[in-house]
Amino acid sequence: PDWMRNIASMNGTTLGLPFPPVIIIWIVSALIIIIGLRYTKWGRNLYALGGNRLSAERLSISERGYWVGVYVISGFFSALTGALLLGWSGGGFVGVGDTYLFLTLAAVVVGGTSLLGGWGGYGLSVIGVLVLQVLNSTLIGWGLSFEGQQFILGLLIIPMVALYARSPHIRTLV
Repeated sequence: PDWMRNIASMNGTTLGLPFPPVIIIWIVSALIIIIGLRYTKWGRNLYALGGNRLSAERLSISERGYWVGVYVISGFFSALTGALLLGWSGGGFVGVGDTYLFLTLAAVVVGGTSLLGGWGGYGLSVIGVLVLQVLNSTLIGWGLSFEGQQFILGLLIIPMVALYARSPHIRTLV
């Protein structure tokens, strides 16, 4: 529908202003997640669970309950993202989000979140998204192919993962 296309379009309008509604949706969602993780008991317990499962269990934090909650929230945001991507692309097909998979992983790693747990945060991932979006736009501006862009992102991720692996906290987990 036209209203969905306006919400997801980068040339859509918000309250008559030439500002894309999808950016406002993203900013509001990011702020809610950051505040929720940092200033609520649920968010602090989730960080405790990700940092040290044994300590979280000793504090009577229900691991199963938190994982179910995380999957429910993740499912909601996946559905929201899918609907916005559908409105942006104008049609749906199975591989519509394939080009974003590696970029998403790269944003999390560039943002400083450890892939093995124990360190990170959504706010840092937001910074990673912004950095990679600037990098990706630059690579597109240079006329680099999709494969070349993926190669450059891979070159960015490999040293960061290697640095995390050298961390004493991570070495004890492996």
